Amino acid sequence: MRVLHIDSSMRKERSVSRMLSQFLVDRVSGAHEITIDRLDLTENPPPHITQGFQNALRTKESDRTAEQIELLAESSSLIKRIKNCELMVIGVPMYNFSIPSALKTFIDHIVIFGQTFTSDENGDSGLLSGVKAIVINSRGGKYTKEEGTAHFDFVVPYLTSILEYIGITVLTCIKAEPTQYYGPEAKEMAVEKAKKEIIHTVAHLRFKSAAS
Repeated sequence: MRVLHIDSSMRKERSVSRMLSQFLVDRVSGAHEITIDRLDLTENPPPHITQGFQNALRTKESDRTAEQIELLAESSSLIKRIKNCELMVIGVPMYNFSIPSALKTFIDHIVIFGQTFTSDENGDSGLLSGVKAIVINSRGGKYTKEEGTAHFDFVVPYLTSILEYIGITVLTCIKAEPTQYYGPEAKEMAVEKAKKEIIHTVAHLRFKSAAS
């Protein structure tokens, strides 16, 4: 079974989302026979899409120039990597109430008509129904109804919506908060709570294939 492990934090050793996404992958590896496809969006960020990219998409495949094929190469590669996995593990920090720009650009490359979603008289439908996702989201503050700050969270609602739009089942979004603004004890408690949720989630994972 193939796992696509994605990280998007600009931090390395200080990143909570990276640490927790790796913790999850390690737990999955301990429970299942897996092959890991690693994608670090800060080390290998996809280029921002352009008008030329859009023009290439709208050009019939057989009529595309070499330049247009090159413009779409990254998108094609990323979509292939997703289609080849059964589980996506996405580590994402909250930046300014939303996701890192590298992750947004990644999404722009993979939400492609005819490849990851389609549309007809009944509406839109996703084409990646064989893929599941677990999102690990770290945030420095507290974004809850109790704190009156839940409306600032544009990470979980967006990622859940856009992934499900292209057919990916979001098994869960595990949030670690607060990790920065409430002191070291609060951060430690947040991390431990997230780890417990990860352990519970992995214990209930079921895959179609034992290995790939």
